[in-house]
Amino acid sequence: DPTKLPDTSKPINESEKFYCVFRSRLNKHSLLYRSEIDGVRSKAKLRDPLPFNRMQLIKVRTGKLSESPEQKIVRYKLRNVDLWTQTYLTGVEEIDRGLREDSDGILRRIVKTSTDEIVKESE
Repeated sequence: DPTKLPDTSKPINESEKFYCVFRSRLNKHSLLYRSEIDGVRSKAKLRDPLPFNRMQLIKVRTGKLSESPEQKIVRYKLRNVDLWTQTYLTGVEEIDRGLREDSDGILRRIVKTSTDEIVKESE
């Protein structure tokens, strides 16, 4: 329920997964593929069946607040290719990145990045 604050007294179950199946075309070929979706942005509580054509799907990633130049290269050149493929093919327009300190693992900042910005970062 997006109108309520999250319950931080309960741990997050990181083994829960939410997948969507997508259908598309590439020239004369029909494609059917699945992708893990991290969340849905909504101002109201969603009810089943989900209004899939009106949902704003989001991707969530965590990373280091302070990165060395080498770590940035790995993220920009390698990880972003994976991230862009997942987001572009599934229609996800925005990625929420939680940036954490290595010393304590606590998120210090959340950065919203568009799928288009990932391409620019990787050039």
